[in-house]
Amino acid sequence: MIARQIASCRRFAGVVVAVLVLAVATPQCLAQGTAKDKPTAKTKPTPRGKAAAEAIPGIRDYTSKNFLLHTDLSPEDAKELLTRLETMLAGISSYFGKPNSQVIEMNVVKNQDNWPPGSIHPDAIESIEGKAGITLSVTIGQRNGLGQTRITAAKSIVWAMADRGTPQHEAVHAYCHQAFGRTGPTWYAEGMAELGQYWRDKDFSVHIHDGVL
Repeated sequence: MIARQIASCRRFAGVVVAVLVLAVATPQCLAQGTAKDKPTAKTKPTPRGKAAAEAIPGIRDYTSKNFLLHTDLSPEDAKELLTRLETMLAGISSYFGKPNSQVIEMNVVKNQDNWPPGSIHPDAIESIEGKAGITLSVTIGQRNGLGQTRITAAKSIVWAMADRGTPQHEAVHAYCHQAFGRTGPTWYAEGMAELGQYWRDKDFSVHIHDGVL
């Protein structure tokens, strides 16, 4: 009788432990513009792989050490952008003291007409039409019985217009989220992203948009 009670208690304890450890997925959006301009993520962003990108006429893939770029830019402009992004990322990751942890996936739109209906993520359309950008992010973690969450994975996908600064701005958001699982409070996240947006190689002067002032 006592042995059966002990076995029953062990099975119950096992069930409790299993219930206390939960997988938690948290979507996050970071976009340029004011808070009211920021669309809310409705679904988990889905990476568009090489095969998917090649299936869209005019949209090509370009890769570098830390970036996967889907774009309708010319090959010359795409390579120039990747060079800028890599140099900027080296400075940003050096500042944080943490190398980039995984490839940053970027979708950079020069002309929205070149992207067939359905090829742009629904949560990115508003930002692209507003000539801006957005970083769609998902964090996955495990929550213990004390309500504490340990981040186990993070993925970001960037959508940006093909001006000079927006891809750089959004790439900073993506780096921070993938490296740390979070970007910090809005004032800090946007401030660091602005550094990326106005960064110029070997240029130590101050650049800032009038709207930010």
